[in-house]
Amino acid sequence: MLQLPLLSATILLPFAAGLFFPFFPRKKEKYFRWFSIVIGLLTFISFSFLCSSSYNYSLGTLQLQEKFNWIPFLSLDWDVGIDGFSFPLLFLTCFITTLALIGAWPVRRKTRLFYFFLLTLYTAQLGVFAAQNSLFFFFMWEFELVPIYLLVAVFGGKNRLYASNKFILYTAVSSLFILFGILGMAFFGTSSLPGVSGPAFSFYELAYKQYSLNLELCLYICFLLGFLVKIPSIPLHTWLPDTHGQAPTVVSMLLAGIVLKMGAYALIRINMQLFPVAHILFSPLLALSGCVNLVYASLSCFAQQDLKRKIAFSSISHMGFILIGLAALNDLGLKGAMFQMISHGLIGAGLFFLVGALYDRTQTLLVKDLGGLSVKMPKTFAFFMAFCFASFALPGLSGFVAELMVFFGFSMSSFYPLLIRVYVTLFEAVCIILTPIYLISMLRQVFTGPKSIIPQIDQTETKLDFVAFSSAPQSSTNNLVLNSLEYTATESIQPKLNLTKQKIKTLFSDNANLEIKQFLRDKKQVTEVSKKRNLIDLSPRELFICTSLFVPVILFGCYPKTFTVFYEERITSFINQVEKIKKESLIKTPVFDNLNYDKNINFTEYFFK
Repeated sequence: MLQLPLLSATILLPFAAGLFFPFFPRKKEKYFRWFSIVIGLLTFISFSFLCSSSYNYSLGTLQLQEKFNWIPFLSLDWDVGIDGFSFPLLFLTCFITTLALIGAWPVRRKTRLFYFFLLTLYTAQLGVFAAQNSLFFFFMWEFELVPIYLLVAVFGGKNRLYASNKFILYTAVSSLFILFGILGMAFFGTSSLPGVSGPAFSFYELAYKQYSLNLELCLYICFLLGFLVKIPSIPLHTWLPDTHGQAPTVVSMLLAGIVLKMGAYALIRINMQLFPVAHILFSPLLALSGCVNLVYASLSCFAQQDLKRKIAFSSISHMGFILIGLAALNDLGLKGAMFQMISHGLIGAGLFFLVGALYDRTQTLLVKDLGGLSVKMPKTFAFFMAFCFASFALPGLSGFVAELMVFFGFSMSSFYPLLIRVYVTLFEAVCIILTPIYLISMLRQVFTGPKSIIPQIDQTETKLDFVAFSSAPQSSTNNLVLNSLEYTATESIQPKLNLTKQKIKTLFSDNANLEIKQFLRDKKQVTEVSKKRNLIDLSPRELFICTSLFVPVILFGCYPKTFTVFYEERITSFINQVEKIKKESLIKTPVFDNLNYDKNINFTEYFFK
């Protein structure tokens, strides 16, 4: 019976559908919206049906594999499949991207181009997580960069070109290291798999390759540098706050929810599975990098006045838990790392969507310009508070389960001395303390703090007009009135427009003809911003998106077993491999044949001696 390539068709469906956009009427923007949403839903439904009917969750091994000889002279095969590590992230990609397509409804400029880029990004992300060939993985990894760059460069904020160029510069340089690593794996090392000769790009064939220790460490470093940029890890993180700050709302959702997880997934798929000995030796470095992410990014959140940048640094901080979980080298730590990837994907996407909803209504992201919004936007406040609670690991929500698993996983790891475990645990505890402080402070300032400047301007427009009219040269008969007006301006209007007292005095001087023009210009600008504000609460469409993102956060927080079952077998298999290496003390592993040191030494002692 002919087996249809359903997984490949599901991956290609969004991009192929986007190719039909030129045939749509140019001015019928709603067609693009509805068509894109339908394609997103069909992709999600197709993937769900495929996995429910043909994927055995209890095995966790590679299933639904489809392999085609795509470009023979480059040894580039279309090789895709699903296993315990890729399934949760494929499902997350379908779920969040579909919601992002619904969330992009307010986009009015170049709608056809915007949705085409989103659908292209959809296919690229699915391809990265489903790839079973290193060269095909790299192709999809690079393919994903193009729509993100164009979405930020074309549809971003005022500094969109700077942010997009910085994004592509960081990711392009990191991709060079990944390419070097892929070529090194393919052309060097010896394979123990019968019948395999020449370059190897399939992950299955690469799993049977053996390298000298020095070569394995070099290849591991190449991939590590490339993937740490995408996570991102400090100090390779500066592209993320800038990109988030300028990206459209739905692009920020995809960046936080999916793109950052690609780096962590690649560490598992390539570094951890293909270089287990190097991963063991480098795991303390991963733990150190995770600790720096936890504390440095958390402290940086206190200094951010832009909401998007604040949440971007919060995302960097939470990615530190993933790095520490991968470094734990035990069952609980790795499960926690995977759980944190999904948990933060949902929470981060929800927070950035709500920040975008706030910007649509207030036209500002500066915390100092916001305040007292809970009265007019109670639903927004409720969801914002709920996602913040999930972010700082409130019990009963998915963030709590993920961080707790990483916390106990590393503290119980037998691969580290007690002192190292204590230090890492202290860093985790500091982050757990700092996170609710800056998030609750943000909630207080934005929603329950003093009312912001801009909404109050409407109430003072009459006063401003009267003061401006009275600022012309006056006779000495009305000095008493002018003094009273000057006092009113100094006490009431000055704080709202950030005018200095000297500016107020100048406005009421006899030579105010020139100054009054600038005053009226400032007042007009503030009034224009005020008119743009539309402090209505979340629409039904926005409520649907927020609810859809938060329900899994509650579900996974209350019943984590519903999620961990997907990757338990894969993690158990890797832990058994690590334990085998530990018992053999590196002596019987072929990759150490050319190693000139005491082969009876334990790898942990070797690293910490």
